[in-house]
Formats: sequence, C-alpha cells, structure tokens
Amino acid sequence: MSIEAKAIAGGVLSNGPDKWNLEQIDKERFLITDILDDIKSPKNKEEQIISAVHLFEPMLQFYFRAARKSTASGKSLIRLFKQENPELAEEWTTAFESFVKTGDSTAVEIIVAKILEPYGGYLWDGFRSDAPAEWKECDENKILEELKSREPIFHHPEKFGKTKEDIANQMCDEFWEVCASGNVYTKQDVIETLLERYNNPDYQDIWEAKDFAITQNRTE
Repeated sequence: MSIEAKAIAGGVLSNGPDKWNLEQIDKERFLITDILDDIKSPKNKEEQIISAVHLFEPMLQFYFRAARKSTASGKSLIRLFKQENPELAEEWTTAFESFVKTGDSTAVEIIVAKILEPYGGYLWDGFRSDAPAEWKECDENKILEELKSREPIFHHPEKFGKTKEDIANQMCDEFWEVCASGNVYTKQDVIETLLERYNNPDYQDIWEAKDFAITQNRTE
C-alpha cells in the first residue's frame, strides 16, 4: 500500500462512519420499539424467542451508529460492545440471560430504554416513514424478473459474489429466516453458512425455484 493510500485510509478511519441523521435515528428507534413490543406481548413462546433474536443486532448497531462509532456484526459485535462499555455490556448480557431462563422481558426492556433514552426513548405513536417516490412506481414485470433472478435466495454466487461483503449486501441488518427444519437463522448465520459452502469444492447446489407469480396489494 502506498503512503498516499495509507493516509487516505487513516483519514477515513479517524473520521468514523457517516453520521445518522434524525430521520434514520427515528426509523431505528421505531423498529426497535416494534420488536420490543412483540417480545413483551408475544402470541406464543416461539415468536417471543424469535423476536428477541431479531432485536439483538439492531439494538447494538444502534448503540454504535447513533453515536457515530464504528461497529461490527455477529459475534464480533458483542465483543466490540464489551470493549467499548464493559458495564453496559454486562447488563445487556445479564438481561438476555434472565429473559431466556424466565421468559420475563423486564430486564431487556430496562436496558433497551437506557440505550434509547439519549435519543428520545421508545418511538411508537405518530411515527411515519414514507418510501421514496420512485419506489412507488410499480412495474410488476420488472419486479418479478428481479425476484426470479435471485431465487432460490443465496444460490447465485456467480451473479452476486462469494465474499463476506457480497453476501452481506444481499440482506438488511435485520434479516432473519426460518428454514425448513424450523431453525432460525440470523444474517450472521447465513453469512457463515454460505462462506463455508462456497469454500467447499465438493458442494453441489441442487435447489430449483419455478412457477413464479406476483400479486400487488392495492390500497386507496
């Protein structure tokens, strides 16, 4: 790496990530509040656990990004949290351990409120986030072709790449899925599974998707 490139990289690192604007912070507060509501009032135990899994990464991402600090993902995220704020990280871990053992979400609610409090706390009533105008222009054939090109999802490394970054770019930070076995997979789980698959020269992809259709839900 040249001296000039090192200087540029050093400047980027020292400046930190882009600052979240108020709109982005409010959007994430609403998302977290919504997930927490599902944890507090679940339809069943299984949905409560899935919601808790769904909360873990967005909440810690919020902690770092809202404060314009560099972050991580998956297992590295909790390690970074422990380095950044050991006391709060211990409270976070204890809260989730208590929730898993008892099903009582009180401790989780308390620490979520503590992290959100500097930015206005929970956000529910009155929140609105409009999609960009171009998103509302619907060409159903175009959408269908795009979806077909990506199915089965994560089975087209020749189109979308095989690196960790390539895989991550196909998912939002809140991504999770329930597979045919009933297991729940987070974004990090998917990344690790695909990297292992792509590095296995004996792996054969046998999945096929067909008979596609798309239906638009029209509202006035």
